[in-house]
Order: sequence, then C-alpha cells, then structure tokens
Amino acid sequence: MRTIIVVLFQVSFLTPFYGQNFNESALLNLKQNRSENVNLHGPIKSAYWYYTYVSDTLETSIPIEDAKGEIMYFNRNIGGAIFTSFDNKGRLIKRIQDYGNSMDLKKNPLLEKYATTYLYEDRDLQQKENIRLLSYPKYPVFNDYQLVKQNFLYKDNRSQNNYKSLFGYTYLLDDKKRIKQEKFYLTSESDKFIIKEEDLITKTDFIYNNKGNLIKQTIKPGAFGKEMPFTAMDTESSYCTDLHFSYDYDELGRITKMIFFGCGNSIQTESYSYDTNENTISKNEINFNSSLRSKVYITKKTIMYYDKFGNIIHKQYVTDSPTQKLIGFMYQLPEHTYYKYKYDQYNNWYQCDIYMKGESGPITATIKRELEYY
Repeated sequence: MRTIIVVLFQVSFLTPFYGQNFNESALLNLKQNRSENVNLHGPIKSAYWYYTYVSDTLETSIPIEDAKGEIMYFNRNIGGAIFTSFDNKGRLIKRIQDYGNSMDLKKNPLLEKYATTYLYEDRDLQQKENIRLLSYPKYPVFNDYQLVKQNFLYKDNRSQNNYKSLFGYTYLLDDKKRIKQEKFYLTSESDKFIIKEEDLITKTDFIYNNKGNLIKQTIKPGAFGKEMPFTAMDTESSYCTDLHFSYDYDELGRITKMIFFGCGNSIQTESYSYDTNENTISKNEINFNSSLRSKVYITKKTIMYYDKFGNIIHKQYVTDSPTQKLIGFMYQLPEHTYYKYKYDQYNNWYQCDIYMKGESGPITATIKRELEYY
C-alpha cells in the first residue's frame, strides 16, 4: 500500500473576490474548542480546575457522597478536562480529563498516568496557517468540523501500551481558495508525521452558497472509517449515504443553526441566538433525536445561556413530558442550574459558584481554577 507524506501549499487571501473578504484564519483555535468544552482567552499556558465545595445539605434519597459525585459530574462541562496546557503558539500539549474517576473532582495530585499528550510539526502549522475563511464561527458553535486542524501525534498514558497515534488532516482548496475537501486519517502505533492512505477515516466535502458561507458538509467513510461509527457533536451515527452537517445564517452572516443529519433524521440540532449589544452568542437550544448522546444531556432538549465571554450562566433541561424525572445516574437533578463567575484580567474565570436551588442561592457547589500565563 502506498505511503504519502502530506505537503500542503501555502495560500494567502489578501484581496477580495466578488465582494467577499476572506481575512480570518481558518485554523482551529484549540483554546476555544466546544468539543472539549475549553473556553480560554489570552496568552494561556495552563488551566487547572477542581471543586472546593459541594453542599452537605442536598435533598436526596441516595448516599450523600454519591449525590455529591453526580453534582460534580453533571456540571463538569463548564470547564472541560480538569487540566489543560498549551504551548506559546496556542496548541494543546497536555490534557488530563480527570483523576481516573469522573465522579470525584475535588483537588487531588495531577498524575501523569492519566495524561494525554500532543506533539505537532511546525512545518504543518506553516502550511496551514495562511488558509482563510469569510468569518470565524463564534464560540460556542461546534466549529471543529468547519475549520483547519493541525496534524498531531497523540499519546494516552491511560492505555496499557506505550505507542502514539497520528491524527492527520489534509485539505484541498477550490478555485476561490476556500476549503473544498478535508481528509482525516488515523494511524495507530506511529511516532512519525507520515500519513498512509489506507488509514483514511473520513472524507468531507464543503459546499458554499453564493455569499461564500459554508452551508453543507457531506461526509463519507474511508477504508478504515467504515469499521467504526461516525462520532460528532455530542452523539454518533452510522455512515448512511445522507450523512452531513448543514448551516443556516442570519443577515449578518452569523451561524444561527447547525444540523447533524444522517439516516433520514436530524440527529442533533443546535440553534444559536446572539446578543445584539455584544455580538456574542447568548443562547443555544440543543435538540437530540438520538438516544446515543452524552450523558450530560438527560433530556432531548437542553437550553444553554451564555455571558459575553462565552461561559454558561444558565442550563435548562426541558422535560420531554410533564411527568419526566430528571435523573442523572441516581440523583434527581433540577430543571434549572445557574453559574456565577469571577474573572481575571484576561476574562478567564477563576471561580464559579453553582446554584441548583434557584438563581439566588444557596450555593450548591464551588469550583476554583488555577490559571498560568506566558
């Protein structure tokens, strides 16, 4: 089987065509990544968060420590992995999801055996950083699928082996120098930036409207991808022939709806509302038709409200019926949860108070976050 080394050509969009200005970098910002629930600003070097308080007066029929564990688990999406670190180019280099137990997120020693590490090739960054797009999708849009990803070697210390895997991405541009196609490869047991064609997972074609906005991405499996489901957003699908993402826009060219569609159904839909003063996303209505969704979403519809920095300030589970009990694993969760933050000079939060008995309190739990900058 043929082995190829991926080399991309540099492109630069310094002039407009047809009145469209492609001035924004298409490179995925790993410091603001919805798939990882990471939302960090400024010259961040590392972020480490943990619970410092969970109420002892929870109303529960299960053991109190089990109830505390569920509160920590079902609110973890405000911070993503408990520890993340970045290089001075903003690339994720280390991630620790938890301490080996996602139900106990109080402060404990950070152990390397739970870490995943990421290695990059500067040449790949140089080849991809000049690719441009019309408008960078605002966080918390699920923008991973629309943007340019860097190749990286991935090592998970939690596994029983000692090898790395290569995640590789190649891009084909159209005659207007927009992304026309993305190919994603996964090469196991690799410590080199060499992509093998037989390791192709998916091939995604990009379709634009006459305004230059991406409106659809069709997804096909590669030889290796056929062996696994397609996992995206907070769910997954089989590789049906109609598998795709689609996007709607408002008159300002901002994404207002994202649909993950496959096998004749809308699998997951997100609808975004914008704050008129701040030009930021203030509300996201998340709807699932699939039961194969992240456990955090205990109802088919969940509404997230955000502040101007992109952090969740209100989570609302919308019950499927008037009699539905909002059960996590065993603990009954409230319909509304509120989050209040304290911010530093870079608009990153360093304390979050969680309210699960109404917006005015009492405080149910508190998270602290240690932030280090370059």
